[in-house]
Amino acid sequence: MGRLENKHRGGLNNEKGARYEEFYATYRIASSLPNYAENHILIKSQIKGAYIDDLKVEIDALHDYFQLKNVQNVKNSWAEIKEDIVSQVKLSLDNKEQFSISIVYSDAEFNMTLSEDIAPYTKLEYFPYANSLLEVIKQHKPFKDVLVDLCVFEKPTDDVIYGLAKFIIAEWCSIDRQKGLLIANLADQLKASKLNTILDSDRDISAGCQEILDGIPGFSYVIKGKNIVWDIEHSKNNSTEWTQELDDRITHQMPKSAKEIFKML
Repeated sequence: MGRLENKHRGGLNNEKGARYEEFYATYRIASSLPNYAENHILIKSQIKGAYIDDLKVEIDALHDYFQLKNVQNVKNSWAEIKEDIVSQVKLSLDNKEQFSISIVYSDAEFNMTLSEDIAPYTKLEYFPYANSLLEVIKQHKPFKDVLVDLCVFEKPTDDVIYGLAKFIIAEWCSIDRQKGLLIANLADQLKASKLNTILDSDRDISAGCQEILDGIPGFSYVIKGKNIVWDIEHSKNNSTEWTQELDDRITHQMPKSAKEIFKML
């Protein structure tokens, strides 16, 4: 176990790649959020007792191990990476785990054919690096798509997307990452926040208020999570927090035109 112990000491003392891990963890967490109710999902980093140890995603009984390589030439360190993969495969098989291994890299030129001894267990995944989280989101379409899918709006702005990503990365950076982040707990925190996501249950609208809104010419709407998302003539994809106070006010004032409801929203 000497090499394994030295590996962990090096990882804990080495800050290089820390931001890359935070960005990738944010992507992986966002990808897991839609399944928080169906699966027990726990995400950890700096995994003790593992050879592939940068990140681990536990989905019920399945353990996904991730090694992150934010270096220019991954091929130069492939022999060491493969040695860790082989050791992790043996360890996981001995422990009778359901598992997979992913090598995540930022080197866009990297290409490797996996050998037969590791191919059944191992995936290669490209994930870019940039100086800011927003730049990574812009560069990596799968990352942006995951965040867009979490938003209730059909075409969320960059500010909305980035606000969601910042919330996730802040939670990840605030916890003991060796103990891990339970995705169900993060989902509860998102629901309690002002962010409007698909995790929120649609708020109720009274029958009287619904009848009034349905009768306004040129006005269309849908209740999505915490908000009413509405279109009015030349103004599309607007959003206003839906509250009982707003429901009561519309029911009392009974707006009949697009201009009247516009002033209220």
